[in-house]
This record gives sequence, C-alpha cells and structure tokens, in this order.
Amino acid sequence: MLCLFVMMQMPCSLADDLHDTQRDDRRVAAEILVILGDARKFHSSKNLTVSQKKGLADRIRGGLASLVILIRIADANNQLIDMQNQKNIRQLAQSFGVNNLVEFIARLETTSKRYPLMALPMVKDEKTARGLHETYCAACHDDPVTDVERPAFNLFEQARQQTGQEFLARLIVGVRGDRTIGLRNPFTLKELAALSNFYKNTVSN
Repeated sequence: MLCLFVMMQMPCSLADDLHDTQRDDRRVAAEILVILGDARKFHSSKNLTVSQKKGLADRIRGGLASLVILIRIADANNQLIDMQNQKNIRQLAQSFGVNNLVEFIARLETTSKRYPLMALPMVKDEKTARGLHETYCAACHDDPVTDVERPAFNLFEQARQQTGQEFLARLIVGVRGDRTIGLRNPFTLKELAALSNFYKNTVSN
C-alpha cells in the first residue's frame, strides 16, 4: 500500500494535525507491524508470484534499513538509551539475510511489544472516508493490477484479512504526501481512524 498525494490538491484539513500523525513512536510501531505482516505473508503464503515475493523481500529490507534510525529517534525523544535495541535490529537483518524466517518473525514480535501501536478512537464518518477513498485511493486499489512486484491490493479486502492494528499501520506507513511535507503522511488521526473504520465495515465499494 503506497499512495502519493500532491498537497496543493488536498483540503487544508488534511494537514491540521500533521505533526501528531507523524509522531515518531507511532511511526516506529507502525513500521514494525508492516514488516511483521509482510514477513508472515512471505513465510506462509503459497500463492505469491515470483515478482510479488521479490517485492515483499525488497520492502522488508527497505523497512529494516530505516528502522534503526526510526528507533534511535523515538528512543531519544522518550529519553531512552538502550543499545540493545540497536543490536536487536541488526540481528533482525541478519536473520532475514540468511532466510531464517521463524527467528525473524519471533524477533519482530518481541520488538513490536516494545513499541506498541496505540489504537485510535473509533470514528464513524463514512462521508469523509468515502470521499478520501474515491479521490485518492480508488484509482489504484479498486481494480488492482496484481502481476507486479508490489500490487495495490483492494483496501476493503485487505482490511478484512488483516488485524485492525496491521491495517492501521499500513495506512500510517503506506500513505505519503509530496516533497513539500517531506513525503510524510498527510492524513489527520481522525481521517485515518475514519478510513480504517470505513474499510473494515463497508461490504463492498
């Protein structure tokens, strides 16, 4: 899931709590959950094409590369100094590098407990969520092309197949603004919560 938005075309409300949406602890927790979900899919799915498997592996490696810095920033913000965390991330990379997926997933699960993703309050705002979906997501996700390395899968199906936490994490990590905001997620927490609820509870688009 990766959507790119041009901020000049977006309503001003999308940037209202931009800073809060990008809090470092939330980004770290979300990144870990996305890598964990990808790793489980990589390990257990029998239906991946060769290109999809390559796309998952590349995305996992990319996530691990940024995780060291993200954890360092989050720890510093929370006045934590724990070199073991950095060592754990290096061990994660080593486990994936030698294709020890069982150990890799177990280490990710432990790391995720250290950096939990806090649930958002329930927001039921179908009008706003549907408008955001139709404006920014539907073109790629409603009729996805699957024979590529990183398919933009149907979001309604993904929301029902994944846990609420993993799907929220993918909304946080997988949506980007343009370079004017450093490619950060432009959605407010309220909009993310509304989208999550919309995708989970709408039977079909």
